[in-house]
Amino acid sequence: MSPASGCPRRQVLGGLLGAACVGLGCGPKGEGVAESAAPTCGPTPKPGAPGWWEIPLAEHPALLEVGGQAAVSKPEAYLELLVAQPEPGCYVALWRICSHGSCDVAWEDEVQAAVCPCHGSMFDEVGAVLTGPATEPLRSFPIGRLGESLWVYREL
Repeated sequence: MSPASGCPRRQVLGGLLGAACVGLGCGPKGEGVAESAAPTCGPTPKPGAPGWWEIPLAEHPALLEVGGQAAVSKPEAYLELLVAQPEPGCYVALWRICSHGSCDVAWEDEVQAAVCPCHGSMFDEVGAVLTGPATEPLRSFPIGRLGESLWVYREL
């Protein structure tokens, strides 16, 4: 947690790259994004609102465990994601195709980073490049849990 904001480090870092930590909740503000009533690791999803896409945990049981990850495709939303749970209740949603080439990245819990197996590029939880050869970040998406589903936010 960042002592100044009361938000997890991941949200503070995300704030540096475009996601805002607002009030008591973390996550972006805008149409379809609800303000959280308590500190969370992501925005409070608004199922049914434009831009929210469901990821049922029953279809990706590895995401129920800390350190779990899954490759998630949502063709209707033009999404190819790496989704991981690096900390209890905190989820990461990154574009899963390395910006250096066309290899799928995977979350490595030991280093808390998405790693490309082809050339070794590493990306943090908000998609920023930690080590190359990649020079462009991975796109990150707001993600939160509601009940037995994760919800990722992407406007079309």
